[in-house]
Order: sequence, then structure tokens, then C-alpha cells
Amino acid sequence: MTAASVVITNHDYGRFVGQAIESALAQTYPGTRVVVVDDGSTDESPRIIRGYGARVCAVFQGHLGQADAMLAGLRASTGEVVLFLDSDDVLYPEALSEICSRFHGGVAKVQARLDLIDARGHPLGRQTPPMAMPSGDLAPLVLRHGWYPAPPTSGNAFSRRVLETLLPVPDSYAGLRAADGKLAVSDHYLSVLGALHGEVVSVPGALGAYRLHEAGPAGPALLAEIRRRIERAAALSDLVVRHAGTRPVASRIHLELGTPNRVKERLLSMRLDPRGHTPPSDTRWGLVRAGLAAAWTVPWSPRRMRVVQSLGLLVLAGVSTAAITPILAKCVVDHERPRWLSRLVGMEV
Repeated sequence: MTAASVVITNHDYGRFVGQAIESALAQTYPGTRVVVVDDGSTDESPRIIRGYGARVCAVFQGHLGQADAMLAGLRASTGEVVLFLDSDDVLYPEALSEICSRFHGGVAKVQARLDLIDARGHPLGRQTPPMAMPSGDLAPLVLRHGWYPAPPTSGNAFSRRVLETLLPVPDSYAGLRAADGKLAVSDHYLSVLGALHGEVVSVPGALGAYRLHEAGPAGPALLAEIRRRIERAAALSDLVVRHAGTRPVASRIHLELGTPNRVKERLLSMRLDPRGHTPPSDTRWGLVRAGLAAAWTVPWSPRRMRVVQSLGLLVLAGVSTAAITPILAKCVVDHERPRWLSRLVGMEV
């Protein structure tokens, strides 16, 4: 039987970290090791974590960011399968059993969707990612599009072999910050680069819950977050090129524009604040052409989604800036859209 660890990374989520730990300890998979890395919390988190005593392996460090906490957790973990659990999320009891049953020598990662819950833990009736997730050798997708449908951190379990290859996260990615000044999370780095080191297996159904907090940023703050996403996409594309080895890979610029969402973010940034937008070489209709190409070549989109994405890009390029601002959140945040609309266009399985 494959040994496995759950590594919980935490910073100032004392009101949730106990629920995450309890869900990890409740795993039905025999011998699960639970590691909790506290990344310099200033709230009640250290007291709560210490309260579990020898039931968990606790690691306390200064506030260095999620990437460093992941590395510390990997070093304290045991077994060939490691799942990183955010401290505000939870796993369902059978999660590791389902995941470990799908690991074999060539698998780099097993992934599963997560149910969305609110800050109080109430289910919202939706999942992330909302679309179907592919399985198999996904390296060709990464080398052409720079991405593939994958869940947030808590829905991914990696082989130790892959994590020891990819960690520590390079400073070019780990050092990036979100619009609020916090260090960027590293889940996309591990998911995307992991697919270049083995197969990806997608589990049908959700194996945990992902917590949504208060309303996200809006207006200028949301535009700032969109630009941080653009920055992360550029850094990740550069890393894909570096990890490609001798395999054929699209240019870094093509990878940055390899999905309709990435193109949409660049188009929104340029439309809403052209002076502050980078790269300055972008043009409105050049981005539309790139977005149309991406919409009709990514293999995970059903036909009706391709049509809607294409029309959406044309609308965003043609309407006034004043018309974009009120719908900005619905353009870039999946769960901000009405569920009926997401289902209509094929966004949700």
C-alpha cells in the first residue's frame, strides 16, 4: 500500500485550521501522516495546532509564503503521495483512499474537483473547476497552451518524485505578489509543471470543499488582480519553456495567450487602462485574433462554450469602457456568474 501524507499550510486562519486538521485526521486511508506548517501566524493558529499534540507533525516558521511552507511540509512528510491542503479547506474522509488507488509509477498527479462552500461552511451547490478535467499525458496541452483544467491547491495530490523535482518553487514565481501585497500561491506552478513529469489522473466527483470568503476585489482592485494574473502567466510560461527540454513547445508569447481566459484578461487590462497595461505591444484586435484561435483549439471546451467565448471577446473589444466596468467581476470570476448561465454555455459539468 502506498504511504501518503496530507500537508496543511496555514497563515492566520485560526478560525478554520482546526476544521482542516480534523478532516485530514479523519481520512480512512491507513497510516495517513498529517503535517501542519504554520507560516508565521499572528492569530490563535499556533495554539490550535499545538493542541493536537502528537496526532500531527507541526512545523512553525516565520512568514515566508506558501511556496516555502510547501517545501517545509514536503521535508516533514513521508510516503510517495503528498496532498497539500489549504488551511481554510477540508477533505472528505475517502479522499486519500480514492486518490491513492489511482497512483502508479507513471502518475505525477491525481486531481479532483472541490465543492464550493461559504465562509460558514455551507455548500453553495457549485464546484471548482466547473468544467470537465482531462486525464492522461497532458504534457502536449501544457506545451501548446500553458495550462489545463485543474483544481485549486487542495484538490491535487502529487508523487514525491515530482515534488522533489519541482520544489523549491523558483523565485521568479514564488516572489510574485497578489494585488493585496500577499505572496502569490503556487498551485498553478505545481499543477502545470507537474504535467511535464508524468501522467495526470482526474477523479470523477469532488473529494473536498473549497471555501469562498467575503466578496472579492472590485473596480480598481480587481483590475490590479487581473494584472497580477497576467504577470503570473508570463512567469509560468517562461518556466514551461525551460522545463520542456527537447520536446517541441510553443513560444513563450504563445503560451501566455494559450487560453481564452488569459487573452480575456489581457484584453480587459488594455481596455480599462491602456497606459498601465503591459506588454505595450498588445493591440485590441490582435488580442481578439489570439483569443479566437485559443477558443477553437483548446480541447477541453464544448462547441457552445467556444461560440460564447468568441462572441464575448468580440463584445469586450467593441463596447465602451463604461460598459465593461459593471460586469468586470462576472467576466473573470467563474462563481460570480449565474449558475444557469454557466450551465447554458457548457462551463459546468
